[in-house]
This record gives sequence, structure tokens and C-alpha cells, in this order.
Amino acid sequence: MASLSEKKIIEDYNKKMTPDEWKKEYKENETPHYTNETKHSPLADELLRDLRREGVKKADILEIGCGNGRDSIYLANQGHKVVGIDIVPEAVKMAKEKGMGILNVSFEIGNAERLKFGRESFDAVYSIAALHSTPIRFTFREVNRVLKSKGQAKLFLYTRTKTGDKWVSYWTPGEIKQMAEEEGFRVEKFREGHDVEPIEIPGVDGKVNQETHLVVTTLRKKVA
Repeated sequence: MASLSEKKIIEDYNKKMTPDEWKKEYKENETPHYTNETKHSPLADELLRDLRREGVKKADILEIGCGNGRDSIYLANQGHKVVGIDIVPEAVKMAKEKGMGILNVSFEIGNAERLKFGRESFDAVYSIAALHSTPIRFTFREVNRVLKSKGQAKLFLYTRTKTGDKWVSYWTPGEIKQMAEEEGFRVEKFREGHDVEPIEIPGVDGKVNQETHLVVTTLRKKVA
């Protein structure tokens, strides 16, 4: 059984993270667990398949929440031009170091709710495990604005998660669909998932069970 101090660590680990808390996390932990991943996500391969099927050989892609840059770098190495943004300066620095020498990828600090790019700048927007912690309606509005006509957003979002005994809820699948449609998207693909796995948390003895519900979706910008 976890001690009282371990329960507090688990509760803190499982809470919703604000931008300021993400920044603090990077400062307090030189290499947080979610920056250690080096292999690209299977979702990046799904985006590549979609682009090939649509005949887009050199897409302009924006990744929101790029972390250590692994997926942005992978997509750039497949011939696409990629901009990766993250709210955390330390993450952007890490990504820049990893992407050094790759001419068609760049990284910068950016906020999903206030994207600084012009209208219709990108063929695709890509994001993994980041947008669920933003005000999703405003984020969808911004993503729609920077997408070209018929462009796609390929997104992975958590809907709720539980580490230890406490559930943390984000947006329900129904809310995600509704707000995407209201902000000018057609929901093209929508898959709900459920993962249960034991994870290691620094400061806690042994592994802690984590249960997560998620959505993987492809949103298509409607033709005006």
C-alpha cells in the first residue's frame, strides 16, 4: 500500500497541467519521462499514409506540443516541411538540438490557443497528447484558421485518466466531436481507446496502475 507521501506524489502526477506547470515540470526534471521517447508515434505514419493517398508529396505540417521533436523530425525526414511548437522553452531547446542539421524542420515556442501563423498556412496539423489540456473550442478555431482548405488535423487527445484512485476528466468524446464540427470541421475518423498499464512514477515504490481513455481523430477543414 502506498504511503501518505506517495499518495500525494501520485495525486500531483495525475492532475491537469497548466502551461506554467508544464514549464515547471521541465525545470524540476531535466529529462521528464515523456521526453525520453525516441521512436516516432504510429500516428505519424497514419498521417503520412493519408498525405500519400491524397497525392500530397511535400506538405506543410504544424505539430502542436512537439516535446522533444521526435515526430516532427520523423515527418521532415519523409520529405515534408514541418514546424514544431511547444509551450515549454526547454522542450523547444531539446527539439532544436535533436533536429540540428535538418533543413526542413524548425521549432519554436508557441501557444495552441493563439497560433502566430497566418490563415491557410498548413496542409496538416498534428498533435499528440497535448490539446486535451487546452480550451478546446478556441484551439479548434485556431487550428481551423491556419489549415488550408480541405486540410486535415490529426489529433490524439485524452478524455480522462486515472493513476492510482483519482480520475481526471478532460473533454468527453461527444464534446470533442461537437466543438470540432461547430468550429468548421468535418469529423472524418474518430476512434476511442482504452489503455490500462502499470507505470513508474519517480518517488513511488513499485509501479502504479494507470487507466486512460482517449480519442484519435482526423478532422477535415470544410470548404468555405
